[in-house]
Amino acid sequence: MEKKKPFLKSAVNIGMICPGGNAATFSSLALHYMKRELSSEPGIFADFLLERKGTVTGFESGLGLSKFDILAVTASWAGDYFPLKKLLAENQEKITDLKIITGGPGALSAPESFLELSDAVFFGDADGIFTEIMRDILSEKTDMPWLMFKGDSKSPGIRFSEILWGKTVLKGSHSSFGETGLVEISRGCPYSCKFCWLSGLRKRFEPRNTEDVLRDINSFERGKIGLVSAAFLSHPDIKDLVKACQWVSPPSCRMDLVTPEILELLHEKKTVSLTLAPETLSERLSEHIGKPFHRDALFKTASWARSSGIRKLKLYMMTGLPSSDDDDTSETAETLFSLSESTGIKIEASFNQFIPMPFSGFALSPLCARDKLEEETEILKKRLERTGVSLRFSQPKKTEKIYGLLKKSSLFKKL
Repeated sequence: MEKKKPFLKSAVNIGMICPGGNAATFSSLALHYMKRELSSEPGIFADFLLERKGTVTGFESGLGLSKFDILAVTASWAGDYFPLKKLLAENQEKITDLKIITGGPGALSAPESFLELSDAVFFGDADGIFTEIMRDILSEKTDMPWLMFKGDSKSPGIRFSEILWGKTVLKGSHSSFGETGLVEISRGCPYSCKFCWLSGLRKRFEPRNTEDVLRDINSFERGKIGLVSAAFLSHPDIKDLVKACQWVSPPSCRMDLVTPEILELLHEKKTVSLTLAPETLSERLSEHIGKPFHRDALFKTASWARSSGIRKLKLYMMTGLPSSDDDDTSETAETLFSLSESTGIKIEASFNQFIPMPFSGFALSPLCARDKLEEETEILKKRLERTGVSLRFSQPKKTEKIYGLLKKSSLFKKL
């Protein structure tokens, strides 16, 4: 974390928070970028905010929420609406004169919902213009590009920027990852999965310059490195980047890009688990959603991981996908069982309910009915109980509430 800058009574005081909790706040790369840029500006004091039993205070300053001029919120997903609403309600008397601006993927996906809680919502990347945005918000300008204000009848344009700040350090007990150096290596994704809004929103995959990434990796003296990317293995020089790390923590990987060589490299860098996101283990359904899955490839990948010394396989899956039927669910369950039995690798399968997202190929698809979703879940649980497969499922009620926020979005009306 950057060197502390003393609080100035005459400064513009900006509190930064992610509604997902203290760990989410201190692990947000966007907030670290924001703090670095704002803290370099004369007359501005920026501080992370901590939540303790409903009370919000500055991490460095110890100041209460009422002492800040702006609350800068990063919503990593639409579900952050609910904890943000709760936080503001609990501190209602302290935010009378507080300007609230919300950005991040969650706010972009459901801007009208977040405007219920904010003075403005920012669309896209704010790298390099954080200071300009904050000063304009305080001056009450309402014609700023990339921002939606209360009462706006149309969505503004979306800003995409280059990666100006490539790294940061997460420290202390509040970070989700312990002490970790985060280095951003790309933005966007080169694939077009129909359920994902990223490829529809950010049309280009932009790998960061390898020399810049290596410089940032080598600037850390020791410890764990998190390489931040939505398409980790798609960076053209990913092997060189992994080799440069002492201890790497990779995000989820695309299965068809995993090779024995990359697994050996990851294991050498103290990676203990491999995370894949196949979404479904039904070959028919995988073709339908635009992310083809091949059973043999999964078994080879698991065997390679086990041979390289990696002992845990984490799988991100979905329930309620468009056109899914009982045969698809049974095929997924049988594949998970066979994978566990034949390879002996520890498997954690997390199932999140599919939510139609704006900009995605399935934006206009309906949300899966509760009874059908329960049937899918029951098939999976019944086949995989008392096996070596650990199962986790999202909560349908929460998913339905999030879908309700998304359906308010003007982005759906453009489809």
